[in-house]
Formats: sequence, C-alpha cells, structure tokens
Amino acid sequence: GAAATPLGTTIKPGQTIDVAVKLTAPADAGEYTGNWMLRTNTGTAFGLGKNANGSFYVKIEVVNRTTIKDANITFDFTRNYCAADWRNAGGSLACPSMASDTKNGSIFRVLNPVMEIGNADDEAALVVTPNDGAGGTITGLYPAYKVKSGDHFKAEAACADQADKCDVTFQFGYRKPDGSIQALGTWVEKYDGNTSKIDIDLSGLVDQSLQFVLIVTNNGSSSGDIAVWFAPRITH
Repeated sequence: GAAATPLGTTIKPGQTIDVAVKLTAPADAGEYTGNWMLRTNTGTAFGLGKNANGSFYVKIEVVNRTTIKDANITFDFTRNYCAADWRNAGGSLACPSMASDTKNGSIFRVLNPVMEIGNADDEAALVVTPNDGAGGTITGLYPAYKVKSGDHFKAEAACADQADKCDVTFQFGYRKPDGSIQALGTWVEKYDGNTSKIDIDLSGLVDQSLQFVLIVTNNGSSSGDIAVWFAPRITH
C-alpha cells in the first residue's frame, strides 16, 4: 500500500470515521502484517495505548493452493470462513482472530492443523473457541448455498493439540426462515484422542438455498476449549 493515505476530512476528538486503504497482496504464499498509525495535520504520528504510540495492523494470509483436497467439493467452509458472520453469545466477532481467545471467543484458519494427541494433517481446518461462561458459544453463519442432489456435509470434529481441558459440543445445521437454527447433527468432543468423523446426507434439502451454520458451545466453561473443525465442506 501507499506510505500514507489522506482521510479527506477533519476528525475532532471523540468522533469516529471509517478508514480505508488500498492494499495489494504479495504474490508469494504466507502471512503478512502491515502496521499503521494516524497522523495529525501537523505531521505528528499517534496510535493506540496509554501513550498513543502503538500501531494497529492489518493481517492477511496469502494462499495459493487448494485448502481441502476433496476432488468432489462444492463448498469449502475453510476457504470462505471470513464470508461467514461469526458471533459469540454476546455479539459479533472479528474474522480472523489473531489467536485463540477463551474469554471472548475466536476464529482463525490453519493450513497444517494438529489435532488432539498430536494427530497432524496437511488440509485446512478452522480453530474455534467459544466465549467463556455458562452457555458460551461461537457460531458461524455462512452465505446462502443451494443444495444439489448428492450433496453431503463432511468434516471431522476434534479438540486442538495440547488443549487437554477441552470439553465442547459441535453442531452443524442451517438457519430457518424464522431465524432459529435447525440442527442436522451434534457431537460432543473431549481431549481423549478420539475425533468425530462427520458425514451428513443433505438429500432432504435439495434445491433449497440455505445458510448453513457451524456452532461450537462450551460445556460449562471455555477454559481450555480450543476446538477444530477439520476440512468442513459440502461434497458430492
């Protein structure tokens, strides 16, 4: 991006403004972070924190490979994860999160996930954490998808490696016209070396345009609840 971008208007203390800068992603795969500060009309730079000297940032991930290897995939939940509306029990979450957050909830993607007891793979996964407290949850509501004949939802549900206090409930479903969630499957996962391999036949929903949801809830507390949706996809 440009070294500086004018705001184009005067902002007084206490006011808010939406700021946009044009950035071009690098050609090489990897994670990239750009650090930014604001600058007064007299040239003084300022940012975040008590002393207003901390930068804020934009972080992106450049991917140049298929995130899931299923040759029959029709929708990839990991590739499109930030197109979803992610929420905790109290409201919206930024996508992606910078790290697992067992207090507020979090969501990010990994391309080389390691699941419980050190089981590793080279396909993409979503690492999710519900917010803390009774009823803590994280829900990802995806854009509408028209179900086709032969479609199945497939994934594997697990706790993350070394999350030995993990105790969560996974759920997959879709939003009904009244706003409620119709569950199509529920799986409880603890850090025990076992995972849930998921295969749901969507044939009863053919020709319907539905907003599918991925949900993870805590089972009382989110302490240690780092969960993994491995290779969630619709395939046929």
